[in-house]
Amino acid sequence: LSVMDELPQTIVFYNGGVKLAARDSEVTTLLAEIDGKGVEMILCGTCVDFFGLGDQIAVGKIGDMYQILEKLAKAGKVIRP
Repeated sequence: LSVMDELPQTIVFYNGGVKLAARDSEVTTLLAEIDGKGVEMILCGTCVDFFGLGDQIAVGKIGDMYQILEKLAKAGKVIRP
């Protein structure tokens, strides 16, 4: 993603995906680069709590399901795993 001309406006992390934003993740540097280019990153707060990562998040902001659903509902395009 970091080398693409057109980046997504928002990336949402939920379930085990929140582990990608943790300090010890292999992709933290790449996510920080994308974040620096203005891509909003929202992490599911319940998921972060479930995995005990509250103090280990290196990139993005912790949100809630309301914020995540609002972003998905307003998005022109949603790419799902």
